[in-house]
Amino acid sequence: MKAYPSGIPLERHWTAPHDIHAVCPVMVAYPDVEASAPPATEGTPVPYMPAPSADAADAGERLKTRLKRLENRVSYVVGETCSASILGSIALIAVGVLILCFIWPGITALPTDIEAIKADIAALRADSRGYALKTDIDAIRGDNNNLAASIATLPSNETVQAAIDALRADNQNE
Repeated sequence: MKAYPSGIPLERHWTAPHDIHAVCPVMVAYPDVEASAPPATEGTPVPYMPAPSADAADAGERLKTRLKRLENRVSYVVGETCSASILGSIALIAVGVLILCFIWPGITALPTDIEAIKADIAALRADSRGYALKTDIDAIRGDNNNLAASIATLPSNETVQAAIDALRADNQNE
């Protein structure tokens, strides 16, 4: 089996990963290529590549043309995507700013509102305690006044005793 000076067999299509030629495909050896190859010198294990034919040059030009068209399409798609993405980002930021403009006054007024609510709650608690206490005192006073009035309207013990005696006398006469 023939091999290059580096020891790579001519029949291999790809070199070993540790070899210097790992990124370069090695051609399968043909007799006419071997005959036209320059002699390999020690320390230069570069595989011989024959000059491309006219068909290969034409194919290379077509490949370059296709590659340029593909690059143009890719740049167009990327450009369109990026511009749409940028416009979308700008629109999203604008909507966020608009929402923030609408709710910002409410956000900044929250601490003031919270303090006012706390003050109202404290005032209501104080009022309700005082009102309930005042109501209770008024009810007790009213009850006392009613009792005093009721007591004032009661007959005296002598009057009650006289009424009892009169009823007994009526019962005995009958």
